[in-house]
Amino acid sequence: MKKMFCTFLLFPIVFLFTGCNRTNTIPYNAKLIDGGFTEGIYDNKLNEKFKESFLQENKVSGASYYNDNYNPSDPYSEKYIYDSTSPKEIIIVIDSKEKHDQIFNCEHDIDYDNEILILRLFADTSCSYWLNDVILENGVLTIIFNYKINSTTAPMRRFSMVKIDKIEYETIKFFYKRVKK
Repeated sequence: MKKMFCTFLLFPIVFLFTGCNRTNTIPYNAKLIDGGFTEGIYDNKLNEKFKESFLQENKVSGASYYNDNYNPSDPYSEKYIYDSTSPKEIIIVIDSKEKHDQIFNCEHDIDYDNEILILRLFADTSCSYWLNDVILENGVLTIIFNYKINSTTAPMRRFSMVKIDKIEYETIKFFYKRVKK
């Protein structure tokens, strides 16, 4: 009886320590760059990281932007404009130093011979995201984030940027999976 009890007790302990054969590394050395959402990237933070001309040319639908024609003395003038005409997301692959310097005010440690940056601009209200996985299947590179809704704001332009090994792909997709933690 004691042997049977010990055997049944041993199985959960073994599975607890061995897991499901999945390591904690994300394929293709993918890493979230700049903390993405953990910093709570707002437009003023975007201006520190990105060139103003890039931000003006790359607006996304669903976000509100400061109205350059705002007139505080006009009661009908809106301070912020909600953008519904731009694309919902913009995905840019940064594969050279020249392209990087056209976009950013800051530097990123990247070897363009072996790595690329994948930048996604979009509008959102939540700010707790983390990189979960990267899958390459049939030419589609899927970058998977987990997210948790912990606080919300008005929809703002946000970004996620992943540094990844240079690999062959045809299409890039981002997928966000809600988790409860």
